[in-house]
Amino acid sequence: MRYLIKFQKTDLVKFLSHLDTLRTLHRAIKRAKLPIVYSKGFNPHPSISIASPLSVGIGSLGEYADIELEGILMRKLLGIV
Repeated sequence: MRYLIKFQKTDLVKFLSHLDTLRTLHRAIKRAKLPIVYSKGFNPHPSISIASPLSVGIGSLGEYADIELEGILMRKLLGIV
């Protein structure tokens, strides 16, 4: 199941590069123990993509990331009211 996540890049976070942002999202998903889908192949990568990556130093109040998780998660688990 694919999920669209909205997040902000403000203050000092706006100085993270695109790859650092992807790495941070991956770490957060692993720490939350969410069942993320990995690519198939010799070096599997997590299925995370950012809609339009920003340049370093540019902030935003509406960044979108698309992640793919195994199965359907409960709304309560995701914090959706």
